[in-house]
Formats: sequence, structure tokens, C-alpha cells
Amino acid sequence: MKDNLRHYSNQKGDGKFFGVDLLDREGTEIRAVAFNEAADKFFTIFQKNGVYLISKGQVRLARKGYSHIKNDYSITLNEHSEVIPVNDNNNDIEQQKYRFTPIEQIQQVEPKSFVDVIGVVIDVSDIQPIMSSRTQQQMKKRNLKIADQTAKIDVTLWNKDAEEYSEEQLKDTVIALKGCKVSGFGGRSLSAAGYIEIHPERKETNDLIAWLRNHGGDTTNLNVTELTTGGGNVNVNAPRRTFAEVKEMNLGNKIESKQNKKEADYFTVVATITTIAQSADRKPWYEANPDPNSDAKNCKVTTMGDGKW
Repeated sequence: MKDNLRHYSNQKGDGKFFGVDLLDREGTEIRAVAFNEAADKFFTIFQKNGVYLISKGQVRLARKGYSHIKNDYSITLNEHSEVIPVNDNNNDIEQQKYRFTPIEQIQQVEPKSFVDVIGVVIDVSDIQPIMSSRTQQQMKKRNLKIADQTAKIDVTLWNKDAEEYSEEQLKDTVIALKGCKVSGFGGRSLSAAGYIEIHPERKETNDLIAWLRNHGGDTTNLNVTELTTGGGNVNVNAPRRTFAEVKEMNLGNKIESKQNKKEADYFTVVATITTIAQSADRKPWYEANPDPNSDAKNCKVTTMGDGKW
């Protein structure tokens, strides 16, 4: 798997980097990272499922929290490193290595850990643009709900991954995701940050297809546990109410609900926003670059005081 080329800025200045996950003939995985000049040199060379001879890289201790690769070491490529594509006519090297976790077991996995998962896509959302609070860059995301024989869970695809497959390509297909990051907000959910494979040629795929056929091929009424809930452990299937019904039913006024969130009354509402509170120091918007042809479209800008931004 190859990451997108990313840019960063810190006290030392601006830079760029990308990473690749590598698998050798013995089944050992390791991550390699290239910065700046090396990133420019090697980014177009590395391709999905390619085979390479790599030399003159620097071996370092791995930063475990930043990668799903279970290796104590990583490789840093510099401008003097060499990466040579080779032909693997014998297919001696496996293209991908998975360690699938049954979806039900993800509820025991610590948040910010990484898991490999495989399941049937039972729901696909539209692509949604969002603004990153950390980078102030616009991002795109698409939410999937996938299920296996044990449970179902929400998975978020980001940017290029969100756009690569259409809703028609994803719905009711088997999908394998490597290196998903576990989130503990609202139960359990996953953020896809690694390799994605549609309908992989694996035994698990055949097992899922057979399981689905036993349910008549219907993905809407699978009787399995839902691991993803709304914020604060609110179930996304909470009943829809109007505000008048909430008031009439006296929801939210039980003493127990104030002492224990599990006893609270939850509901879903569809409403129209009539007022947005604002002040000079807390505006509900930000100034942004309006140029539709710019790579920095919609990025936050700051006034320089002379009519320029």
C-alpha cells in the first residue's frame, strides 16, 4: 500500500512525505517512509502490488502509534537510496497479508489500535465534504456500514478512497480493509487508513457470500449486533419525535437520567435551524480562498491589513 503525498509545516520549515507498506517473500511486513527530495524521487516509482529491490535505506525504530504494521523497525529512504522495480513472474511474494478480526471482537479492541476486517457492505452514504479542524483543509469522506456473521460496524473512507468506488460498486459487495483505526466514540467505529480490496479471492469472501445467501441475499434485516452508535452512546436507531411530542411525553425529566446516561431518553429529530448565535469573536464561518482552480480552494486565509490575504 502507498500513502498519498502529504505536506507538513513545523518549526524547521515546510516539507512533504509519503509512506509505503512492504511485504517480503517470508511474509514479513515493514513500513518505509520518504521525505522531501526522496519523496519526489520515489513517489511515482512505487505502485500497488509492485515488486522492488530496495537498498541504502536507513533502518530505524518504528513509531508504533502511526502505523498498523507490526514490526519494531521501519525504513527511511533518502535521496541516496535505491529502489529498482523487478519482475516477479513466479508470484513468490504474496500481494497482501491480512489478520482479520471478527467484527464482534472489535468492541474489545482499544481505541486507536489497528485491525484488519472483512465484511459485506450493507449501507453506503453519499460523499460529504468536511473541514479539518486541525489543518483547516477541506476533506471528503464516505461512510460505509459493513457486516459479517458476528456484528456490523461503521467504516469511514477518506478523500481518494472515498471517491475511488461508486455507491453501486460498493453496495452488497465483500470488502477487505487492512489497517483500519479503531475509534471509541459512540461505541466502536473504524477509519480506513490502509489497503482496501473489493471482493478479494479469499476463503472469507466465499464464507460471507454463502452466509448472505442463507439470508436470502437481503442485507437490510441481518440479525447481528450493531457496534456503532451515535455520540455519547446514543443509538442511531432512536425513535423519531417532534419537539411537541418530546414535551408532551415529558422526555428527559427523569431523575435517573440525570444520574445515569443509560437511563436517559433518546430520540431523533428532523428540524430546521432558525437562528445561529454569533459574536465578533465567535463567527460561525471563516474567510477562505474562493478560487475554484486553486489547490488551496476553501483553505482558511488571514487578512494582512492592506487588502491582501
